[in-house]
Amino acid sequence: SCGEIPYQQLKNQLEFRGLNNGPRLTELWTTIIDKDRNNKVDIGEFLVVMYMWGSRKLGSYRALFQQNLKEASAGKICMEALERNYQRYDKDNSGTLERPEIDAFFAEKLPGVSTQCVRTFFASSASKITFSKFLKLLYVAMGGHMDGMTTQRPSSRPTEGQAPETTRLWREFSDTWKVLEVDFEKIGRGSYITLADLLGNETHPLERFHSMVGRRCENCGNEATYRCPYSCHFYAC
Repeated sequence: SCGEIPYQQLKNQLEFRGLNNGPRLTELWTTIIDKDRNNKVDIGEFLVVMYMWGSRKLGSYRALFQQNLKEASAGKICMEALERNYQRYDKDNSGTLERPEIDAFFAEKLPGVSTQCVRTFFASSASKITFSKFLKLLYVAMGGHMDGMTTQRPSSRPTEGQAPETTRLWREFSDTWKVLEVDFEKIGRGSYITLADLLGNETHPLERFHSMVGRRCENCGNEATYRCPYSCHFYAC
């Protein structure tokens, strides 16, 4: 699996996915996201970039996920839900979350999710966490692996009907983590188009994608199940 991605490689990929303000992304990267100053993107930092994609208006989620409406919707809904819950549990309006506030969030919204990693994010009883750390904490708590931290990915979710909001949040978060993990791996493998690709005659390998109404095979007109992973907007059945 891919542990870290050079920042420039990530930026190159995002430019082909509708990034509309490269200098702004670089500013956010250097001043807020890249805390260890190694200019490499790990999965936690990647999640923060994905959040800022919408919150800082770096581009649309639809363009980011290359017109895959299902994934774009999942990403947008998840990030908005994260921000909404962060603000809701910030009881003192400090802009940060303290340990009791985090404990309340997990108990009420994601009961059953392991919180053994919480203490790692709180160096002392007086420490607080920012939204970026909240995002990373939730990812690890739901089974993601980051910075040597991991918990067992939950094998089941809250029972349908017993806690509708809890069940919905569980599903939204879980689905989005899976999509972004795959995307992170693809970018790490160098899955981005270069000038040589644009000028050359190389054929791009197609990838499977979730079918959508309105996407048709370029050759026969049937519903498409494959697409070019770059920016060719080519679909095939």
